[in-house]
Amino acid sequence: MRLKLFLKVIVSAIVPLAFSAGCSPVAEDQMEIELRDAEMAVAQGDMTTAKSIASHISNGKNFSGLSARQLGRLSLVYMHLADSVDQPENVGAATECYRQAFETNADSATKFYSEVGPEHTGHAVMLGAIVRSLDTPSDSTLMEHEEPDSI
Repeated sequence: MRLKLFLKVIVSAIVPLAFSAGCSPVAEDQMEIELRDAEMAVAQGDMTTAKSIASHISNGKNFSGLSARQLGRLSLVYMHLADSVDQPENVGAATECYRQAFETNADSATKFYSEVGPEHTGHAVMLGAIVRSLDTPSDSTLMEHEEPDSI
């Protein structure tokens, strides 16, 4: 009788722990560590490591679960990579992270980009301008077809 009660207690304690092992707090902590590592690699000028970590995060199964702030941080890693390594896909990845940050939580993304440190301000402003220019249709086609005023 006591053995059955003991087993029930053990099973009732282990089963919830087993199911919680796959939950997002562990994955979120891992993403924070990886983002920090990528940022540190950029700060140390190790762009190969930064690129490897950023690619791992972007291609990982937890990418869709990143917060707006984490996506913003990742976008700035990609912008630093684009600045130091002439590879256009880094700008593309940065713009994707930027857009995803605003889709995830526009208020948090706005707050993040408005509060970046001075070492990131240029990249944040440039990234915003790139995304706006890509998302806003150009009026140059209209100007080509307009008739000049005949005054």
